[in-house]
Amino acid sequence: YMGIKADPPDINVLPDYGNDPRTVDKIMDGVYLTCDDLHVWLAPFQRGKVNKILIDLREERSLSMLRIWNYNKSRYHTFRGVKDIKVKLDQTTIFMGEVKKAPGTLRGAEQCAEYILFTSSEETLAAVEKNDWLNELAIKKSEEREAKLLAKAGPGEERPTTASRRFTEEEMRRVTKGIAHTNVPRLGVDGRPFTSANNRVETQVANSVRAQIEMNNRLLEQISKEDRERQTKSTCIVRDDRGRVVGVVCRRLMLNLLDSWGDSFYIGLAGIELYNGACERINLTPKQINAKPRDLNEVFGTEDDRRVLENLINGTNVTTDESHMWLTSFVRGKNLFVNINLPEETVISAIKVWNYNEDPSKGVRLMSISADGKAITPRPGVLLRRGPGDVGCDFGQLITLPDLSATSPSLKRELEASLQAYRSAPYLQEFETPRLPCGMILRLILLSTWGDLHYIGLNGLEIYDNDGSPLLSSGKNSFRIAADPSSVNILPGLEGDIRLVDNLSNGVNETFDDTNMWLAPFTAINPRNAEMKRSKTNPYNVIHVLLDKPVGISCITLWNYSKTPARGVRELEIYLDENILYKGYLRKAPTELEFRGEGKPIATSVVFTKNEELFKRLAPKIYTEDGTKQSVMFTNERKSSVPISNVDIRQILLERPDTSVKGVK
Repeated sequence: YMGIKADPPDINVLPDYGNDPRTVDKIMDGVYLTCDDLHVWLAPFQRGKVNKILIDLREERSLSMLRIWNYNKSRYHTFRGVKDIKVKLDQTTIFMGEVKKAPGTLRGAEQCAEYILFTSSEETLAAVEKNDWLNELAIKKSEEREAKLLAKAGPGEERPTTASRRFTEEEMRRVTKGIAHTNVPRLGVDGRPFTSANNRVETQVANSVRAQIEMNNRLLEQISKEDRERQTKSTCIVRDDRGRVVGVVCRRLMLNLLDSWGDSFYIGLAGIELYNGACERINLTPKQINAKPRDLNEVFGTEDDRRVLENLINGTNVTTDESHMWLTSFVRGKNLFVNINLPEETVISAIKVWNYNEDPSKGVRLMSISADGKAITPRPGVLLRRGPGDVGCDFGQLITLPDLSATSPSLKRELEASLQAYRSAPYLQEFETPRLPCGMILRLILLSTWGDLHYIGLNGLEIYDNDGSPLLSSGKNSFRIAADPSSVNILPGLEGDIRLVDNLSNGVNETFDDTNMWLAPFTAINPRNAEMKRSKTNPYNVIHVLLDKPVGISCITLWNYSKTPARGVRELEIYLDENILYKGYLRKAPTELEFRGEGKPIATSVVFTKNEELFKRLAPKIYTEDGTKQSVMFTNERKSSVPISNVDIRQILLERPDTSVKGVK
């Protein structure tokens, strides 16, 4: 048996407490997937002081994995959970970093547990997986959900057809052929301009590079003349005939890897690509790249490690297979360079980087770039996105050269304000949202629909920055948007359907025209979606928004699917850089008659700002499930009391409750 104690031990050290059951022994009582006060630990916390937990293993043990379940009493109380933690084993630090915030509900709680692995042995990991009670629980829950859905769907029910029209072969050729070397927008057979989802990958990258160049030059116009001259005085910078900065010219590009995403010993990347002045990819050979140390084979004097430097240019970038990545040793504080040597002076407009994606903590966090010895990125370096750890989307990050970006003064002020003492928002939302979260990877997990068993969709999505300005439809920040599964056109017979995920960011949101919407097969707990090979432990539809620059977010607005409202999203979770921002509901889209005649809204906003001016503009679209009233049932030690209906939820949520658990000895 193991012993456990804490300092301070628990909440009973405070005045007026003494018999509270939330003691430290509950951490290891075997009940982890819970919202029950009788199985959690709670202690006083004072900022600046360290809370400690000591676990005595009684004898020498080998650790393969540590799983941490955060405080999960309710959505409101998840803010009492641990954020930063340091784990020591016999005075040796074995982990230091952030742990996931609990969801505040039983649903999805197992996915928010923090896993810390101390082994890469396949045999050990297989043994852990075999003995993990969560796997058995997941299988049992999946089987129960499938049985309920089958009973609800009835025998023999098939997925209904959904395409508003099916393209002929001739129409498909017209759609995919494209028009080269013209300023006339590409149009589909219905007259709608096509989004980048139907272009070739090379064209997508070229358009992204050109858009980012335009953005950089607009940024230069907003700063002072002295700063503009300082940032563009380098002799390697190339301008076009209009005086715009369009790239750098050099023979050697040097990447200085400054920091990792947490690993103190190793650092790596999954791939890199360079683009010339015409925004075309530059072909590189293994002889043109070098690093010191080159890879782990050079570090350890071996030849069997497959994570070699040449993998950076092998073209296999969107992967979790480490045999297609590069890894080398890393010492924080020491320079680690990757050099790219070109045969002649070449104009380089951009570099695209895919971060290490097998273990994202080994990825590059900060990187600076120089051209022929001249710095072409900001002094602190460029912040690279953390690898997502999966292949649900192309996670490559595009960096135009020279990189002239800088954090805006208004964002800096908001970020500083966000570090002040936390205050709850003066308005009601389904979730206690953080103030102005800042990040680069936004992930939306779609948990349920408004009744449809087969399809799920949205009209639109918009992200607003710290000034309340739209990011996606305005093109203020280069981004990629992807979905998994991508859309209904992955289904047999629906290959020509144009309800693509790119439509979410085209700015046409309050519409009943389905050519401006996104629709995908609904995969969550649906046994009829076996053709998409979804994981039973992660069955939900996911939308990824990958931003190339860090953004402070004041609001996220989603317009629900209006063509068939039952196919709209009902419940979802929103994550930013793997930290949960929100879990709640979207309002059901009204019918066209209700929208135009009664003015019922399609959109739902989730607000992350205390700025009163911004709030007045964004708040009218806030939505809470069941309006301001709901039915409440109290449970005491698993025994339900009589339900109380029509309780004013504002009174419940806005009055801070007593935290003690009464009636327990």
